[in-house]
Amino acid sequence: MKLLICSLALTATALAQDVSLQSKGKRCIQQRKTPIFNKEVVFALTFEQCEIKCNKKMKCLLFEFQEYDVCILTIVNFETNRFTMFGPANCQHPGIPSKKAPGCEKSEGHPVLEERSLNLWHSSLCINLCEDKNACILWRYNKENTRCTIFKLEVDPLETTPTSEYGRNFCSSVYNGDGLQSAIRTLLKISPPINVQNNKKIYLLE
Repeated sequence: MKLLICSLALTATALAQDVSLQSKGKRCIQQRKTPIFNKEVVFALTFEQCEIKCNKKMKCLLFEFQEYDVCILTIVNFETNRFTMFGPANCQHPGIPSKKAPGCEKSEGHPVLEERSLNLWHSSLCINLCEDKNACILWRYNKENTRCTIFKLEVDPLETTPTSEYGRNFCSSVYNGDGLQSAIRTLLKISPPINVQNNKKIYLLE
């Protein structure tokens, strides 16, 4: 009887956690899909331009600005898998970061994604594990084998050239100076930020 009560309690907890996730706009969760990472090379004169190009793409996870005006976007696409789900860390709604999102930072080096896996009995634990680690940028959960995989943003110690700077999407903006924002908008002919939620600035082309 005690085992039955415990089992029912665990099931009720799991259902409650599922409802909680759904009530939060599913927090950008992609159901029955597994992530595929692709690189997209675009033109940008500055780090800030590269950042804005990433911010304007819903599927952009991180960006890297290199010498000679090269901007490399890491785009998350997917393929169908009925057992898996995934989502970016600190994403409250599509294009909007959560309140727990780390501050936007400019880091030096060539970014790489380090993959780490462990078994967890529910997807909510996988999400929490990822979001409790500032370096975690995306999580994936397999319901069939209860395998949680988190992808951590690290710097490749072997890559020294060309000189690179990188940043992540779904972060809280640190560009609070009106002068810098004005200069970026003037250069790219971008309208002032709209839909400002949780310190994230969403830009639209004029």
